[in-house]
Amino acid sequence: MKRQRDIVDQLVSFTRRARFKRIPERVRALAKIHIIDSVGVMLAGAASPSARTLHCRLFAVDPGSGSEVIGIEGTWDPALAAFANTYSARVYDYDDVQATETSTYGLLTHPTAPVLAAALAIGQSRNVSGEALLTAYLAGVEVAARLADSVDSKLLLDGLPPTATFGGIGALLAAAKLLELRPKAVRSALSIWESTTARDGHAVEAPLNATLRDAQSARMAVEAALLAAEGMTIDISALRFPSVLETLSGTTTAPPVLATLKGPPIRKSSATEHYILDPGFAIRIYPSHPLSHPAIDLMLAIVNLHGLRPKDIKRVEVGITRVMAEVLSLTLPTTVAELRRNLPFALALAACDGVVAPNDFDRLTKRKALHDFMPRVHATVDPELVDLGHARAWTIVRVTLDNGRVIEMRTEVAKGAPQKALIQIELFHKFYQGAFCSLDEQRAEQVLSRLWMLEEVRDVASLFEADESWSDHADHHDHGH
Repeated sequence: MKRQRDIVDQLVSFTRRARFKRIPERVRALAKIHIIDSVGVMLAGAASPSARTLHCRLFAVDPGSGSEVIGIEGTWDPALAAFANTYSARVYDYDDVQATETSTYGLLTHPTAPVLAAALAIGQSRNVSGEALLTAYLAGVEVAARLADSVDSKLLLDGLPPTATFGGIGALLAAAKLLELRPKAVRSALSIWESTTARDGHAVEAPLNATLRDAQSARMAVEAALLAAEGMTIDISALRFPSVLETLSGTTTAPPVLATLKGPPIRKSSATEHYILDPGFAIRIYPSHPLSHPAIDLMLAIVNLHGLRPKDIKRVEVGITRVMAEVLSLTLPTTVAELRRNLPFALALAACDGVVAPNDFDRLTKRKALHDFMPRVHATVDPELVDLGHARAWTIVRVTLDNGRVIEMRTEVAKGAPQKALIQIELFHKFYQGAFCSLDEQRAEQVLSRLWMLEEVRDVASLFEADESWSDHADHHDHGH
């Protein structure tokens, strides 16, 4: 129990020490970039059929507690708002994913969605400033990302859900930061969250299952922080099942999640405190499993640079790492659940359309061109890539044309990764692509401009409010898009 308490105390202390003025300018800028990306994804997800069904069910009665569900009018109970916004961010599997130098890329947490949803829920209901929101967000994603990066890859491959687990802890600590909870109250909140949150996952499962689990984790993180703020306490040692914190400390027979950690989860040096900066988070430009993105990038480059049509291509060979082969689906897809991790389907889209759109992975298609192309895609573990490690999504795409010509390209990271970051216009394009699913042009412009100036916002409850006079105001605050 002492090791468990040490870990908890370290996380609580790290979060409480976070101050806006100590955050480097570059880190603040990156935080706003990922918040903008996540809000755009939330706005897209809010318009999805399943999210609309969810909203009708959950919000039939307006509790009027001051937190917004992005893309939906009115204010709601903070915990339900966190649930809905996390769901919207995750439903298309289009939100950011953490990079790594020590673990396996593509299997770690989706850092922003649960933490931002929780911070917004508390922040809007308590009328906090943009500075406070940024500080809490950065503290929460730092905790979530560092804990997830310490996980043994085998646990991830076996189905440990890092976003529901570590994203939930990050969400709770961000909420606790905004509620200014004392350490004892934060420990109680973690106990409440642990006792009410299901995190059992499966290595292969329907995306909607993971989305609901991640959303429920964020919901209970907010609920637990609010209950602790009101004085509710639970002693984690009284729980009758192994807690995630016991698992972290290796004090049970469950796999010790931090067993391979070489140092403390949160480094004390200010130069290395900001995981969002190094190794960073990847912004996804395709709504599919992140390990499929490098191959999609290469296929799009080959097709568009050489002006190829599907009929020109005889065979596509894809060389990938062993972990990628274990995670991605390499056969013809038979269910919607397979689509987002199905490599033949993703490369067929790239080859046939020359572009991969946000809604391409929503349903099984009967398009003859795609069905004809998928059997031409052959993915195997490439011996050349086996010894390169798993911190990058090493990929080789080799296209053989009907005339016998072979075109080969290779990469280790996809567009949107920290090493190939989106430029401003690409970020704004993705934001508007999502925002226009739920907002008109003027409202989308207002939201983006406020997020771009987030540290100047006095009350985050105003972030998504309509402002009819915005066109005059925006002339003085152009953000360059």
